[in-house]
Amino acid sequence: MSGTVEPTTDQVLTAIKAETPFSPLRCPQCNRLPIYELDSVLAQARLVNHGPDDEHPQLQWEGTTDIDWDSQCPVLDGEKHVTLGCGGHEWQARKTGEVP
Repeated sequence: MSGTVEPTTDQVLTAIKAETPFSPLRCPQCNRLPIYELDSVLAQARLVNHGPDDEHPQLQWEGTTDIDWDSQCPVLDGEKHVTLGCGGHEWQARKTGEVP
């Protein structure tokens, strides 16, 4: 007898579930792991008035956008599922824990 105790199947499954941040984790269509989570960020796109005055504006984007990366968060549907993607497909998944 070696003195080591093997974990039960339930213990192994509980440990795996704790380390898996999403359910389903794999793409339902091709079984690949996700390579992205659809997130949103707040941003301010700069506008400039090319019109003759403020009474006759002709607004256009200046070309600069300031992104507030601290505002990044997952896009959630009505059931609080996130959207994951494998590069070819997207699917809804439930967050089951913290992303490692």
